[in-house]
Amino acid sequence: MDNPTQNEHIEQLWQDLKEGESWHIEFKDYNFEKLSEDKCVDEWKRDLSHEFAAIGSRGGRIYIGIANNGEVNGIKGSHQIWQEKLFERCLGNIKPKIIWKSYLFNVPSSKLDLIKIEITKGEPIYYVQGKPYIREGTKSHPAEPEEVKGRFKEYFSKDIPVGKVGKDEQNEEKSQIISWIFHTILDILIITNLYQEKQVNPQLDVLKYEVEKTRNDIENNLSNIKKIFGEESDYWKKLELISSEILSAMNIQFMIDGGKSWNKWLEHIKKINQITSELLDLLKTDINIEIKDLEQQKVFVKEKLLRWLDSIDDYHLNNFVYDGSDYSRLLLRLYFLQLVKLGEIEVQEYRNVAEKIEKLSWARTNVGYQNIIESIPVLKEEIKKLK
Repeated sequence: MDNPTQNEHIEQLWQDLKEGESWHIEFKDYNFEKLSEDKCVDEWKRDLSHEFAAIGSRGGRIYIGIANNGEVNGIKGSHQIWQEKLFERCLGNIKPKIIWKSYLFNVPSSKLDLIKIEITKGEPIYYVQGKPYIREGTKSHPAEPEEVKGRFKEYFSKDIPVGKVGKDEQNEEKSQIISWIFHTILDILIITNLYQEKQVNPQLDVLKYEVEKTRNDIENNLSNIKKIFGEESDYWKKLELISSEILSAMNIQFMIDGGKSWNKWLEHIKKINQITSELLDLLKTDINIEIKDLEQQKVFVKEKLLRWLDSIDDYHLNNFVYDGSDYSRLLLRLYFLQLVKLGEIEVQEYRNVAEKIEKLSWARTNVGYQNIIESIPVLKEEIKKLK
């Protein structure tokens, strides 16, 4: 379900050939006949594992059957053989786990076959046999310690700081747990908010990965919440229910069934969002949530968004596609932080702009690239007007 069509593969290919190798795109021209030679396979495995790891922290694509200069030479052999003999062997060397899919498609104009590997943006750093790799421009290379620190700093700087949550000097452990609940609620609401009204989700793997990580975090803390608040508390009950709904969603098997399995998935996502919203309302009535330097945060996010939009042109549209979700989440976090203190009407524009960016960042399956270029001036004006 939700696999790109042949036409979508071709449209993406032409756009990527126009851009050439970049932060997000890599071309590889491997010869199928040499897949039977152990020496070649070992060399390709090392080479490709470095590309997987480096691109994994940013998201992107690797094409098999295209030379570095963009010449389309095609590949031979079955998709399964390429996966078993090369791709899956590469991934065994990489930690943590990378989210990826590969597709075999045909280029009608030349009647050549290509393989496209889609790599979902994941952790800030991936390691090949214990060595960190990053991508700079068109090259993937081992990362220096300072580069690793910088990548983690960049990754976590996307989290807008929140001040102390509640004041309970008599019970520091309770205060810490409440703070954890608040931050967890924000994360879940940001993850699920823009999916609850969607009929199609081209980033399903990303959502599944994120909600599963959230569930693991909840499960690791449930015993502490039960100990501090008791199993009759709404905090414990609602978090346990959220965890249960996430598990139910993760157990759904997507099939070609007229959208029934997709609708079941969406029902769980909506339920998770609903329960989490109720938990936020409960926190708002129970404790005093302090938001640190909110006005400065809003200025920082608006300036960062405008600089990002200024950097997008005809040759860097993929930067919008891959980075859009990060920027929409910055806006969503501000939306929910302000929602704690203000009403829905006062801050709705933050959510509206976030949703527009998120939809456009799915351009490879939902809208044409021209829509992005046409929308950027409008987005910039809407961001400037945010209060």
